[in-house]
Amino acid sequence: KKMALIAIAIAGISCMALAFAPNVWLFYICGALIGACLTIAIVMYNGTIIPRWFKTNISSVIATVLIGPRLGGIILNPVTSKLINGPGLFGFDEGWRSAFIVLGGIVLVVGLLNCIILMRESPASMGLLRVGEIAGAQENVHVEKVSGVRRNYAVKSAAFAFFALMIVTINLSSPIFSYLPAYCTVSEAGSIATFDLSGIVTSILLVGAIVGGYIIGFCNDKFGGHVGGVVGGIFGAVGLAVALLGESSPIMILIGAALFGIPACFTGLQYPAMSLTLFGRLDYEKIYPTATAIAPWLGAVSFSIWGFIYDATGT
Repeated sequence: KKMALIAIAIAGISCMALAFAPNVWLFYICGALIGACLTIAIVMYNGTIIPRWFKTNISSVIATVLIGPRLGGIILNPVTSKLINGPGLFGFDEGWRSAFIVLGGIVLVVGLLNCIILMRESPASMGLLRVGEIAGAQENVHVEKVSGVRRNYAVKSAAFAFFALMIVTINLSSPIFSYLPAYCTVSEAGSIATFDLSGIVTSILLVGAIVGGYIIGFCNDKFGGHVGGVVGGIFGAVGLAVALLGESSPIMILIGAALFGIPACFTGLQYPAMSLTLFGRLDYEKIYPTATAIAPWLGAVSFSIWGFIYDATGT
């Protein structure tokens, strides 16, 4: 809880500080702080807090939590656009500076109030059981055999190497989502569509991500994280192929975007599921952050890689 409070406070203040940026260097500094702190907060909520409170259906619960960022994006994107394009507020002459103040304030108010009022470390600290947990035979004593492997063994295993490879590939492929609106704009489908294809495709992606969270979450909970990973990977590959093959068809691009959006939840959903499937609960809270520590750095690098590919190919 303390880590989340500190991370959210720094992220919110850094976002608001961008309103006063005199040059690009403050964007680099604050951007790094925001990225690091929001990663801590997301890891805390999805990967640590939820498994503490739920013994069963963990992936489905995480999928429900991930609806929040999707809905937040749907609601805040037009609001932010209006702020950026509107007159400056709070004494600023430029709308984009006002937008940073508003967004940073939302992070602080919503995030800090959520941590202070709602967030609790574990059910045991409140004398409660996790959802799906059964009390032991003795009164007021909770007995559970925790299975799994120790961290020092896990990190040396082949399974951990493949887990790390999965994290690498997910982070290298994730930036493709941000290129779909531009693809719609330059494709033949964009020119013949009777609606704003590039604007709608983002919403379709978000809808696909919400639905996909429950599809993949169900597979994770019922059959294991490896099954959820394969199912999501197939949907994503098929969706991207459909969108590319449908260059002259707005409907095919939207269908492809919906399918491609299904594995968009992998970052928050699949890492905990795979860690629990491969290594169990015994040292989960040590193995999970060790495996995912590289993810934010990969995310930063991957955007540059795709940018270089675009610059080199022009398409």
